[in-house]
Amino acid sequence: MVQDGGVMVQDGGVMVQDGGVMVQDGGVMVQDGGVMVQDGGVMVQDGGVMVQDGGVMVQDGGVMVQDGGVMVQDGGVMVQDGGVMVQDGGAMVQDGGAMVQDGGVMVQDGGVMVQDGGVM
Repeated sequence: MVQDGGVMVQDGGVMVQDGGVMVQDGGVMVQDGGVMVQDGGVMVQDGGVMVQDGGVMVQDGGVMVQDGGVMVQDGGVMVQDGGVMVQDGGAMVQDGGAMVQDGGVMVQDGGVMVQDGGVM
């Protein structure tokens, strides 16, 4: 253990107090640089990228992938189990149907329903 030099090695780990690199059980944690690897995941707190179990979550950039789906909160695209939901753009696809709330077209199980245009 070296206290003044800033390097502490214990059971194969490296800890540098001023340089900001801590390796513990194969993970890399950089406190100022913003990279934290824990059990194969990558988390960048300032850069906005978090990878957890193969998913990608960007808090400021607006992309969240969970179990193969894509969710963009500000951009308005949400994919869940193959469906597309656009909150501001007005298109929602669920189980093969299309629903446009402002445009007045709703398709459900192969049928066509137009609420404003009068076709049902």
